[in-house]
Amino acid sequence: QRREKQGKIPRFEKLGNGMVGLTIWKSTGLERHIDSFNDKQRKVLMERMMQLNPQDFEELITTLLSKMGFSEVSRTPYGGDGGVDVRGIMTVQAKRWKANVQSPVVQQLRGSLGTDERGLIVTTSSFSKGARDEATRSSSHTPIDLIDGDQLVSLLVEYNLGVKKNRYQLLELTPSFF
Repeated sequence: QRREKQGKIPRFEKLGNGMVGLTIWKSTGLERHIDSFNDKQRKVLMERMMQLNPQDFEELITTLLSKMGFSEVSRTPYGGDGGVDVRGIMTVQAKRWKANVQSPVVQQLRGSLGTDERGLIVTTSSFSKGARDEATRSSSHTPIDLIDGDQLVSLLVEYNLGVKKNRYQLLELTPSFF
């Protein structure tokens, strides 16, 4: 805190949950401001996803999967779908939750899959250890892939869904070149 008051970059930063990390890899100057701005925009993007109604969230996931190159992507009718929200080459469950997704959700999706189908669970939250373990169970079980909230935001940014990248690029000189 003393270094920050002196206008210097602090040596450590609070990461949350009692964790502290070195700021040695943290960007400085304009780059730091851009990183900070982009971090705030990612948080706003997550907040906006959390405000979507369940049908609109499922539609967003359907659009994302189409942009990612999945073929034959379609959203199932809302309600009475046995937990299946989107079908394509993979069967997808979309969970707009704040709480962690637990292993029964993974088991339910696996149970709804046919032979040679693969499952995907996309959530705005994260997955419990039990859910992650269940998804990666032995090869005799149908595979289930998981995308958590952070990965989801990164994919939305990558595929320009809900965000727009501007034309500004930060140029950095390479001292060793001269």
